[in-house]
Amino acid sequence: MREGQLPMTYLGIPLFPNHLTREDYNVLIEKVCGKIDSWQAKHFSFAGRAHLVRSSIFGLQNFWCSSLHLPKYVIEVVEKRVRTFLWSSNGEGQYFSKVAWHVLCLPLKEGGLGFKCMRVWSEAYKKRDHDPWYWKTLLKIRPMLYEYFTVEPGNGKEVFFWQDPCSSIGSIWNWLTPNERSYLQVGADAKLADVVSISLPGLRRQTLGIRTVFKKLELVSLTDCEDRWVWKLSPDARFSQSSLWDQIRPRPNNVEGANWL
Repeated sequence: MREGQLPMTYLGIPLFPNHLTREDYNVLIEKVCGKIDSWQAKHFSFAGRAHLVRSSIFGLQNFWCSSLHLPKYVIEVVEKRVRTFLWSSNGEGQYFSKVAWHVLCLPLKEGGLGFKCMRVWSEAYKKRDHDPWYWKTLLKIRPMLYEYFTVEPGNGKEVFFWQDPCSSIGSIWNWLTPNERSYLQVGADAKLADVVSISLPGLRRQTLGIRTVFKKLELVSLTDCEDRWVWKLSPDARFSQSSLWDQIRPRPNNVEGANWL
């Protein structure tokens, strides 16, 4: 790759040494508007315009969302321009929308056109396990990721005893009160391999929470294999953008909205 100096554009994405400003995102807005302007004179039918939006506009949107977290105002400007092109015969001026935008963003089987809501799509990308943004952003979304991730213990050397959600027992932290956690005298950074084999005399006669933890620890069988993180929303246990999007997207009250098509 040719050496350059920031700011610069690489693969259509603006690269800056600091946070992007409002003006920096104009590249995306101009690309979308440029595509739509080139289509307006060709007088496409509604079906043709919908196909162009799905294939071209959302392809561009997907590329940007995978690299940048789009601000709210960028999403609003782009979607407004797309809606105008979709419902207006000449792609300009006022228009009457027969169906709400959030309905169009539903899958075909649920009465929509299969469009991707940029806000939800961008949010799904922001929650990826390999998100390109900073740790500060990752820490904000960690509770949501924990909801859909679980860990299958192997040797237990990389599984945190208190916090990591094991597939067979869940998060130990949630099973005990602060007093019970203190009574166990297990360090905050302790790994599952360090704790699962420890025998603490008399604890089985203690509180219900501690007894429950011991029963769950009996379900853990460590092996020589490495610990494995599992994405619960996919059959193959691997993270996928589509599975997360399908989980967090809005749902219709009923599926009869397809009658407008």
